[in-house]
Amino acid sequence: MSRWILVVALALLSAPGARAASPTAYDDSIATALRARDPRAESLFADANRARERSDLSAAVDDYGRVVQRVPDCWPAWRRLALVNLDAGRRGLAIQQLQWLLERDSSGYTLGALARALSEPVDDEQPTAEQLELANRFVERAVAADPGDVSARYTQWAVGFRRKDMAQMRQGAQALVGLEPDSAGSWWAMFTFGIVAHDERLATSALERAQRLGLPSENVEVSRRLLAEERKRRLERDAAWIAGGAVAGWLVLFGILLAAGLVLSRATLRAVERGPVETGARPEGTVALLRRTYAAVLWLCCAFYYASIPIVILLLLAAGGGVIYFLLRFAHTPVRLLLMVAVGTAVSVFAVVRGTFSRAREGDPGQRLDLEAHPRLRALLDEVAARIGTRPVDNVYLTPDAGVAVMERGGVGRQLRGSAERCLILGIAVLDGMTRRQLEAVLAHEYGHFINRDTAGGGFSFSVRLALMDTAHRLARGDAANWFNPAWLFVSGFSVVFMRISQGASRLQEVLADRWAALAYGAGAFADGLRHVVAASVRFEAWADATVNAALEAKRPLVNLYREAVELPADRRAELAARVAAELARAPGAYDSHPSPVQRIEWVGRIEAPVAPPADDREEAWALLADREAIEEGITAGLRTAIEAVHGVKFATAE
Repeated sequence: MSRWILVVALALLSAPGARAASPTAYDDSIATALRARDPRAESLFADANRARERSDLSAAVDDYGRVVQRVPDCWPAWRRLALVNLDAGRRGLAIQQLQWLLERDSSGYTLGALARALSEPVDDEQPTAEQLELANRFVERAVAADPGDVSARYTQWAVGFRRKDMAQMRQGAQALVGLEPDSAGSWWAMFTFGIVAHDERLATSALERAQRLGLPSENVEVSRRLLAEERKRRLERDAAWIAGGAVAGWLVLFGILLAAGLVLSRATLRAVERGPVETGARPEGTVALLRRTYAAVLWLCCAFYYASIPIVILLLLAAGGGVIYFLLRFAHTPVRLLLMVAVGTAVSVFAVVRGTFSRAREGDPGQRLDLEAHPRLRALLDEVAARIGTRPVDNVYLTPDAGVAVMERGGVGRQLRGSAERCLILGIAVLDGMTRRQLEAVLAHEYGHFINRDTAGGGFSFSVRLALMDTAHRLARGDAANWFNPAWLFVSGFSVVFMRISQGASRLQEVLADRWAALAYGAGAFADGLRHVVAASVRFEAWADATVNAALEAKRPLVNLYREAVELPADRRAELAARVAAELARAPGAYDSHPSPVQRIEWVGRIEAPVAPPADDREEAWALLADREAIEEGITAGLRTAIEAVHGVKFATAE
């Protein structure tokens, strides 16, 4: 704003019409009055006016001084003397002279002159707030006394400018244009108002009009620079508003998605706790609505992630560039620090871009089992599928652990058409001590995912999950996982929202799949199977780790992990039993992909369905597979190879 005030002062000195310095009817009336009283005074007044016009301020002061000496009550000469002193930088003297004059002449001319002296800066001296308020009161009285006084209107406009009073400035500029429409100074005043009011169109048209009416070239040049700066500021403001609006909308949508996840999680919990009201296992009513809502919100969440990537990259570039610009302003900023910021920004941008386009590696989820060689398992898989009412799995893939899961492969199109490869991922550690009836109930749960289409169309969600993991990994590897890094803040914050929503949807899917198992094989069989899976998972991690370490330390071969398991000490076994009990009774977590076991067992226990008793509930699940030892040794061989590759160790070779 101070630069604009300087421009105003320069323009008031040079713009035509900015001062009543040229001969006017008012000056003629003064000359006539002086001629009647003292012809010499008339001549001196004319000389003073000419000196003032050519900016010979010293001569003007001398001549006006002689006029008032000869005619002491010539108030116009006193005003001119004070204003020339103001132009010469003697602001204090000018104010004193005008205050003295105001006691003798309270005309609008004197009021306007005093207002100008109080409000106009001289050199580096700026008027105080009190002086500006006093000048405002005087100029209001001057305008009221003579609304057609051009000089008072100029002062009104200038005082409004310096007080940052847009209404007063507009009023003065409009009055000037109305009083002197052919004056370059009037239109220049309107131009200045347009600049201050950020009205680029008004400023442009007013400047063009002032230039046609003879605005001096130096004022035109300065005005064009001001207009160019205003256009630049407007673009910056518009960009800031757009960016701010985008970020604000982005954050609002972020919050809406988080709130939706919380609401859906609670609604799911309430719906499940009320117990099943349908006669079948297919979701209906409130539960079906929850499923559709979850699907829509999860899709929006995934779309939001990819739409956010350009914003995150822009924030990274803006933050990194801003820090570098700030550091460069200091002469002694270490080059190493600049390089660290630049490299950190580049690493973050690369991590976000690369993570966005990450893809999962294709491959089998385990060792493929030849079902033709295991007809009893094939028959069981077909039997469970028939009881649930869906297509059986195409292939079984064995893994070393105690997990059981299903998936579909073959692209989104094949999944949606129902022709994708259905895969059962079976951890062989779960089979130890498991009965056929427990396995049937667990498989019925997994087939429930198929018939509920939980495994179809999940590629979008999986891509986002993979992108988040890959981006976070790259940021951590590049030492960019910091709280002040916008990329890390986004990845960690979005992960919370995404996990809330996706895991909530997953929990609902598990509950609905549990219903299929309970209705097909009974709540008791499924509860027993679930307890067995939980216990087997906890125990496998402990004894497998102990067995592998013992083989490495003793430098002995590891041929069959499951037959060569080391005997854990009593305290360790007690600890495992406590862990199993704790896992079965634990409270649910907000980010769990499954409801807690105690919840699932309680919920399926409410389902009443007539289930035929099994022929023999004591048959072991391993009896369904041929040559158990060969299977265990094959899985152990694959596990042994993976451990050696990942950890850089070497097992002893079997003779």
